[in-house]
Amino acid sequence: MANELKHSSVGTELTQAEWEAVDGHVVNSQAVGDLIYAETTSSLQRLAIGSANDVLRVTGGKPDWQATSFITSLGTIATGVWQGTDVGVAYGGTGASTLTDGGVLLGSGTAAITAMAVLTDGQMIVGDGTGDPVAESGATLRTSIGVGTGDSPSFTALTLDGDLGFTGPQAITTSSGALTVTPTTDTLFANGTGVVIGHTAQVAVAGTLAELELLGTGEPDTMLSMAAFPGASAAAPILALGKSRSSSVGSFTVVADNDGLGDILFAADDGSDLTTTPVAIHAEVDDAAPANNDIGGALVFKTAPGTSATAATERLRIAADGTVVVPSGSTLSVDDTTNATSGTTGSIHTDGGLGIAGDIWCEGTVRARKAASGGNTIVQSHNESSDANSHAMVSASATSTSGDAIMAWGNAATDWAAGNDNSNSDAWVIGPSGALGGNDALRITAATPPVTSYNTTHPTGTFDYVCDVCGKHRAETFTCHDQVAQWHDDVLALMAVAEDAGKGNRLTGLEPGVKHLAKLGVLDISTNNDGSPWIGMNAVSAQWYAYSGIVQTRRLIDAQYAEIDKRLKLAGV
Repeated sequence: MANELKHSSVGTELTQAEWEAVDGHVVNSQAVGDLIYAETTSSLQRLAIGSANDVLRVTGGKPDWQATSFITSLGTIATGVWQGTDVGVAYGGTGASTLTDGGVLLGSGTAAITAMAVLTDGQMIVGDGTGDPVAESGATLRTSIGVGTGDSPSFTALTLDGDLGFTGPQAITTSSGALTVTPTTDTLFANGTGVVIGHTAQVAVAGTLAELELLGTGEPDTMLSMAAFPGASAAAPILALGKSRSSSVGSFTVVADNDGLGDILFAADDGSDLTTTPVAIHAEVDDAAPANNDIGGALVFKTAPGTSATAATERLRIAADGTVVVPSGSTLSVDDTTNATSGTTGSIHTDGGLGIAGDIWCEGTVRARKAASGGNTIVQSHNESSDANSHAMVSASATSTSGDAIMAWGNAATDWAAGNDNSNSDAWVIGPSGALGGNDALRITAATPPVTSYNTTHPTGTFDYVCDVCGKHRAETFTCHDQVAQWHDDVLALMAVAEDAGKGNRLTGLEPGVKHLAKLGVLDISTNNDGSPWIGMNAVSAQWYAYSGIVQTRRLIDAQYAEIDKRLKLAGV
């Protein structure tokens, strides 16, 4: 037996005292420091004490002693404080007893771990791939990490998942090519801030610093273009100006009558600034009761006369109902090349066409004026309806009971007028002047039936003696063109013309009788535009010619009666 538990004194039998004695049992070969463990489920065994600093371990389900060098893994030390020397790096320690508070630790192979100095604000740790990393900031850091040289960072691509802020005025530039901004939604600028294109600061135009300015030194630099490419569609670019009475952006309050809706201002440099605005286009509400989807508007055009610092004044207005209003003191001129000499304040001048679907109301003069060489200047009234009682009229009327309604015609030599002569019982009168009631040529009374009369104030005289050269005629003989005027039979001359007319032939003006009456001024021989003959009758001269013929006939009858009486007396009858 070896190392087993046994009674210290073995006899033939055990007394109770021996059984209960504390020191009555021993382990075979036991020594001080030995341990007893269960060798089996039914026997105990002695484990001899180990060497100094040995540790107890379990192997194969039984305990034994091993030196500390045998330990290859440790568990967690839950309590206690290490009071030994620094744990070397080879054994999982730092090899150092103190480290800089806040410093970043650096490995040094098998040597003790060292700590960097605490990083200052803005510093980053940068390595070079060989030695210890260092702390860098500012331009040195940007150069090391490849985002620029010095204070000019350069990015191949930059993706931000937050806001990009600048301290103080800054610029974004490209070394070549265009700068393209491609947001997934919208590009927004805060209220009260703006965008200036073509300059480094805002410039006041029309007295205002606008939040969107396009400035430059030439037309292309200051040209705003909008073009639509919608394919097979009628869609076109739109410039939209809006106005609300709400004081909060994005909320809505209905506008009121005369509220401005937008302005297009044209500013001119007067030598000191761009405040002067000589031209403006203004849009406004023209509706006493604006309602949802039902608001009338007006468009106003303004210009400045360029005198005495006068501001741009309304010159033309297109009202909500389509009425075009030219204010008093303004002139509406349509392609008028004679405006400088023919213009009258407040009139309309046009050398082109003027189409009006409704009435024309004019407090002044309506003129049709044109240098139509070889052509016509026409005022025409044409009713295109074929319905019964559809008339074409040119009307002239006067509201005053003492005024005349006149239509006048004229050229550089003579004026003619026709109209109602109020001073002559409203007779319809034609006269060779711009007024009525003077040297009238014809009058038609307003009686029923009307009576027509001609001006016979200046009789042409009788036609007894006539100059065969010029047709001058008198009641007595006279000398003309170095010859004595001969007596003519008025009735006989008229009979020749009557015979020609009685044949149903068209007069040619070559007939002797016609030529004679034309010489006397009774007939007028001329030609039409196509060269055909035109023969007219002077009503007054013809009347006096008829009177002259009657007088001649009466004189001949009286002479015959006198001759008959003379012969009867000689015959004693």
